[in-house]
Amino acid sequence: MKISPYQLGDLIARHIQQKLSADESLRLLEWLNESPENQRLFDQLIQAEQVKNSFDFYDNLDVDGAWNKTVKKRNIRSIKRAAPYLGYAAAVAGLIFSFFIFFPKEQQPLPLQAKIVKGKDLLPGGEKAVLKLSNGEVVRLDEKDINISEYKGLHVYCKGGELSYSGTPAINNRVIYNTLTVPKSGTYRVVLADGTKVWLNSLSEMQFPVQFNQTQRSVKLTGEAYFEVAPDPLRPFLVEVNDNTIEVLGTHFNVNSYGTNMKTTLLEGSVKISNSFTHKIIAPGQEAHAEGKEILVGKGDLKKVLAWRNNEFYFKNETMPEVLGEISRWYGFEIKADQLENQKRFSGSINRNLKLSEVLKILHALSGYQFEFDGSALFIKKPKP
Repeated sequence: MKISPYQLGDLIARHIQQKLSADESLRLLEWLNESPENQRLFDQLIQAEQVKNSFDFYDNLDVDGAWNKTVKKRNIRSIKRAAPYLGYAAAVAGLIFSFFIFFPKEQQPLPLQAKIVKGKDLLPGGEKAVLKLSNGEVVRLDEKDINISEYKGLHVYCKGGELSYSGTPAINNRVIYNTLTVPKSGTYRVVLADGTKVWLNSLSEMQFPVQFNQTQRSVKLTGEAYFEVAPDPLRPFLVEVNDNTIEVLGTHFNVNSYGTNMKTTLLEGSVKISNSFTHKIIAPGQEAHAEGKEILVGKGDLKKVLAWRNNEFYFKNETMPEVLGEISRWYGFEIKADQLENQKRFSGSINRNLKLSEVLKILHALSGYQFEFDGSALFIKKPKP
């Protein structure tokens, strides 16, 4: 693959700044796979920008500061003087020109420990779910368009990864429910009868009425979902999660209830979180953690919360078990590992459109862990001291 030093410098700089598109990521990976020398160059450049071997890509990269770190580790004084005028991509390109002067070919790179058994790679997840109707019938939702008569006068539509309802069922004020279940490596959207939009993440489930009554709107959730609630001052919208209730009138918020605790992050409007012991009201930008009897309120990380909606993995000061837990939900594999340490923390983002093999290469380069995937399980070994 022909690529100029400046173009390569731009790709690596954008990689460090976590701004690569899916196409650019694949282009960089193609270049890496061309030769051991390319991999060696990339590893050295990336190491120069890492802090204690973590993948801490900066949101607002300081060109001079980042370059000074690189120069200090490489002792390249002539390029240092030119860097402020070149821009960061050109500075990386300059370092590429200088690389083989300072690192002779006799120095062999370490092998890339991210192996995929032939033919066992995994594609990223997609739009898939299972819908359980009020009569107990189970319908698999995938890329096909579906039109179902759910109840007399009511129709269910599935198109483009979105579930919606139309019609008015003759149910004489009796509330009937559907349940939407999203498996590993899946996401799905649903438009409720009142116009509220809900995005469900992997390993999530929501039970909801096909038609709300005249006094309130209520759904039950496990897992993670993002809500855009249709305003209705006369009917509050309630989300029941574990032993907690989230009450809103019209707002945008994310709920994460993987495990026993619940985290609610508010983007717009106002919500009240309550349980049998206490309640808290949070404002936009705040996050409520429901842990047992307590509800703790703090500042929310909106970039982290919205990452899955934006088709990204985003990690901030997280352990390797936490990182791999999120990745395994999306690709749908089992983790087989030595005891993973919880002391090292990692921050950064990875595009969720990549194949598993590509994600593993990135994780190895940035953490030192060794990975091997056999088609169903990911085997992991800790980095050597």
